[in-house]
Amino acid sequence: ISIDELKWIFNLFLFRKKNVKIVVIGVGKELYKSKEDMKKVAGKKGTVLVYGNFDALINSVDDLL
Repeated sequence: ISIDELKWIFNLFLFRKKNVKIVVIGVGKELYKSKEDMKKVAGKKGTVLVYGNFDALINSVDDLL
């Protein structure tokens, strides 16, 4: 594990401890391969949103807010 990965893990721990809801947003056609990793980052209370392209993400911004 690199130092950067350890920093991410530590920050996620701190956010979860403070009950911050984590939303992971992915954009790309091949992200279905990474969705399980994204779920780990989001945690049990978090949300994973995957969009096929940036146009789809832009069209959904109002729903996200």
